[in-house]
Amino acid sequence: MRHTSVGVVMGSRLLAAVCVVACGSAAISASAAGATTSIATTKNPTGVRAWGGVAAFSLFDEASGAYRLAISRNGGPSEILAVAAQATPFDVDVGPDKTGAPTLVYSRCASPGPRPRGCDLYRYSLSRAVERKLVGPSTARASETAPTIWRTRVAWARLPDTGRNRPRIYTRTLSARRSRPSRRLAGAPSRLCGRDGCTVNELELRGRRLALNIGYPGSVCPDGLIQLDSPAGRATRVAQQPCGLSGRGFVGVSFDAHNLYFARFCEAICEPREPVGAFRYSLRSASFSLARFNDRLTGFSYDASGRAYEVVARENINGYCGNTADDIPPGSPPLPVCEVLLTDPLAFARTRAPLHPRR
Repeated sequence: MRHTSVGVVMGSRLLAAVCVVACGSAAISASAAGATTSIATTKNPTGVRAWGGVAAFSLFDEASGAYRLAISRNGGPSEILAVAAQATPFDVDVGPDKTGAPTLVYSRCASPGPRPRGCDLYRYSLSRAVERKLVGPSTARASETAPTIWRTRVAWARLPDTGRNRPRIYTRTLSARRSRPSRRLAGAPSRLCGRDGCTVNELELRGRRLALNIGYPGSVCPDGLIQLDSPAGRATRVAQQPCGLSGRGFVGVSFDAHNLYFARFCEAICEPREPVGAFRYSLRSASFSLARFNDRLTGFSYDASGRAYEVVARENINGYCGNTADDIPPGSPPLPVCEVLLTDPLAFARTRAPLHPRR
């Protein structure tokens, strides 16, 4: 099998075999009740992050074998940004700058891979079309990844370039002096990380709240945890699940003023009546609502007015985007793509909490 990984798209030989068997089943679209806007397609998986009408994602360039950073404004056609391509998808986030205008943050790594090294953080100004290194958060002996921005504050994951795979979560204001230490937050629970360590898939900052999407060791593929951290050091578990043979995954932590959003999906076949789709978690009442759908996702981000951006891994007889057969017979259809979409408003209904610790 040929498997390309991004964010929370997990790979294992066992899961890959199960998923190929499942690829003949039709997915239920998140937009079954209405039309969606197709923004772009790409041959390899990508995440997507959105704020203020701007969605950011990666597009794979087959000619160079590298990823380009792209945006869509208000669901319009994709625009390639004037920044250098890189060997892996961008871990980009979109948030407001100090004036309230959308701005981008992401990492660049000297040695990309399953455990990248030499990673520092960068910011891209859409108004000035300029990339600038974030000197305050970046360090020489550790890698900074998964950045997120909200006005004058950033948060990120930091992992030493040598030693155990135990990422820590930090935050600081962009105006702070470089000599001032960054503040460490609660981050991934050490009891879950074990000897193999955890992966910080995504972070999302809004005001003084930080959402984390964390992968930790599972029996088949990485299990998942959605958590809220506060500057005071408090950590709140929002959702938790085993990956299992269904290949369950979380993707797309994102906020509006009153709620946290994320999507839950299965890479293979979900169990009957299993709650999958977009979850809405009320920050006030801690209650859950679900917009039910069964797309295989590599990216999700709530935007505004009930709409969300998705990256759907399309499938055909060769497999699905990011997980295809090694030997494609002559005359077979093209390899399936990942499609970046803007949904119609999602219809939410009350549901139970998605808390399913490892069984």
